[in-house]
Amino acid sequence: MRTSFSWVLLLSLFLLPASPVFAQTFGQITGQIADASGGVLVGASVTVTSAQTGTTRDTVTNSAGSYVFPNLLPGEYSVRVE
Repeated sequence: MRTSFSWVLLLSLFLLPASPVFAQTFGQITGQIADASGGVLVGASVTVTSAQTGTTRDTVTNSAGSYVFPNLLPGEYSVRVE
């Protein structure tokens, strides 16, 4: 009994450092673009830029004035609407 417990403990110690490798975290930025009167803006160009890497992604608002940028790595981003 003690020998099997020792093997389980030893195996656990080897596998423990590898567990964070499998955890990947992504986030998303969503929003809705509207004018001063509250009307949504359809087809507005939205760009998100990563402050760390400088990479950009573009999208266009849908019929509800909404946009989404899925699968973003954690970090700071700026959002520009044109």
